[in-house]
Amino acid sequence: SSVSQPGEVIAIRQVAIGPRGGPNVLFTETANSGQSNSLLRPKTHAVQYPNIKFDGQVEVDVVPLDDVMSEFPDRADYDFISIDVQGFELEALKTGVEQLKHTKAILAEVNRVEMYEGCCLVRDIEKFLSEHGFEFVRVSWAGVTWGDGLFVRKDCREEVLF
Repeated sequence: SSVSQPGEVIAIRQVAIGPRGGPNVLFTETANSGQSNSLLRPKTHAVQYPNIKFDGQVEVDVVPLDDVMSEFPDRADYDFISIDVQGFELEALKTGVEQLKHTKAILAEVNRVEMYEGCCLVRDIEKFLSEHGFEFVRVSWAGVTWGDGLFVRKDCREEVLF
């Protein structure tokens, strides 16, 4: 569905982004308003944030990023990705190789430790994105073991950063 405001259209899809098609289990919590929900089982997260209990599971549809973006005829106009999917960032980005060709910058949550079982670490995302023409520009370690990393396409660094 879409919601329109003057001069803009916002598309809303209630799906998770990732490589696995069909329904998958999402581990849920309510203490943090669902902000820590993940397709991955909590690991260090449960130790670092003992007040956040993962007390539920729901099935969600998982769809590759390129499949979602293929619904937009103007997909090349979408040149910024902000992604915070609780340790599943790399898996989600791997499903968007076509979209990465149009992307100038990515703001991604990154982890120093395995906050969720099998989650990617900052070096994994940096390696993958480097292979697709991006450089790791900056990180803010807001949560000590996790933070936000900025990746910029090398061929448009000046345009994005200055």
